[in-house]
Amino acid sequence: TLDRGQVIERDEKGQPLRFIGTHSDINDRIQTQLNLKDSERKYRELINNLHTGIVVHDKNSAITLCNSTASQLLGLTFEQMSGKMAIDPAWHFFLENGEIMPFEAYPVNQVLKTQKPLRNYLVGINRPIDQSRVWVLVDAFPEFDSKGEIKQVIVTFIDISDRKRIEIELQQSQAKFQRLVEDIGEKFVVFSHNGMGGIVNYLSGGFASIFGVSEEKMIDKYWPESINWLPESIEIATDSIIKMTENKADFMQFEMSFIHPDNSVHTTQVSQHPVKDSNGNVIAIEGIVEDITERKRGEKALQSQFNQITLLRKISDKIRQSLEIEKIFESAAYEIGKAFNVNRAVIFT
Repeated sequence: TLDRGQVIERDEKGQPLRFIGTHSDINDRIQTQLNLKDSERKYRELINNLHTGIVVHDKNSAITLCNSTASQLLGLTFEQMSGKMAIDPAWHFFLENGEIMPFEAYPVNQVLKTQKPLRNYLVGINRPIDQSRVWVLVDAFPEFDSKGEIKQVIVTFIDISDRKRIEIELQQSQAKFQRLVEDIGEKFVVFSHNGMGGIVNYLSGGFASIFGVSEEKMIDKYWPESINWLPESIEIATDSIIKMTENKADFMQFEMSFIHPDNSVHTTQVSQHPVKDSNGNVIAIEGIVEDITERKRGEKALQSQFNQITLLRKISDKIRQSLEIEKIFESAAYEIGKAFNVNRAVIFT
């Protein structure tokens, strides 16, 4: 109970004669206060045990609360954040491009200015305490009082340093691959299209030198339409794509021929493989096209030369077998007919 009272009458010696007072049962109030303290304790324990950093600012941006995760991510103690201890001047937020973040771009300042939530804001933190840089994804939102004025701003930080590191490594790898692709030479083209849809989404720089048209005419286009492929080549390539999309082949190599803008027939060798998602579905076809026109012409010339040598050898053998001029000419005409797939040959002397 809570007792309150006062003396209302005293004797001539000043001793109390009468009192007036109250006895109040405050058990409920005491219990409410205890429950409130327990709730606050549990709330702070919950906040401190979260893997998300939390910082609470008042309406003037001063920090009134932060949890241990926020302190670890920021590399600052609560005393430093609340201005009670000095902060290393090298500490700062920075933008995605690496530039130091201006003060007005700080999450809390943006919310105080716009009075609107801030979502998925990428922020870098330079921490002199351990010479490290941390990437966090920030959400911030205002809380308003009964008058509609900002009472406080709550800012949360999620550590995405590992994800950002992987993204940077991937970008560097892609840039390295791109340089390699661009330096591969004018006789090769790296390509990618979306499988059965046949829409081309990537071509390397050697495309124009091989096909005589710019890459822009092929990007986002159906691959058989922009190049004057020979019909049998389209059939071969389509059959290859079908086999890959049906998971019947993981790699295929074949030749394709087309009519160049200069009206000559060119030949390429295509090496391609499917790209699959986590469920094993084919989402793209990637590969390399090599211009083998000169090689094919060389092979044809060599074959022609070989055929001529073989023909002369056969005629020479026939001549040795007979000295009669008529038989010699007859044998020569027969071998020439076989070599050129004709049924008549006339020899002029």
